[in-house]
Amino acid sequence: MTETAGKIITALIVDDEPEACRNLASMLREYVPVPINICGFANDSMAAMELIAIHNPDVLFLDINMPGKSGLQFLEDLPERNFEVVFVTAYDEYAIKAFRLNAIDYVLKPLSITDLQDAACRISERISGKRLLREENGHLNHVINNLKKKKNKTAW
Repeated sequence: MTETAGKIITALIVDDEPEACRNLASMLREYVPVPINICGFANDSMAAMELIAIHNPDVLFLDINMPGKSGLQFLEDLPERNFEVVFVTAYDEYAIKAFRLNAIDYVLKPLSITDLQDAACRISERISGKRLLREENGHLNHVINNLKKKKNKTAW
């Protein structure tokens, strides 16, 4: 298991089947070694957009076949995305398209504990890398600003 920079991963589950949401949340709590906090459940793309704006999750567990927009269409229509995506679906024929949309994983229903654990480890690695990069960028910006201040002082 990879360290996630000391923070719990926040996740949103998007699936139109309430039982599937409960099952996934239960499996994440019980079997996944990575600390994942479920910050909400959405049953369609509209509800997902609202919850994303409120919670800013690290990862979406996203179903493909939903009323209105499919999970794939939902991702295609997003102008910007600051979260990772794991598709959780019964449809294996959409995997290539999902990965072209930069999904981090594609887990088939019925859920396998091993597949879910593997996906969680990939999520953890990706998110900890992003967090580390943000921290390093912040440090570099601080150093650059200090150098600019020193340069301005010596220019006088």
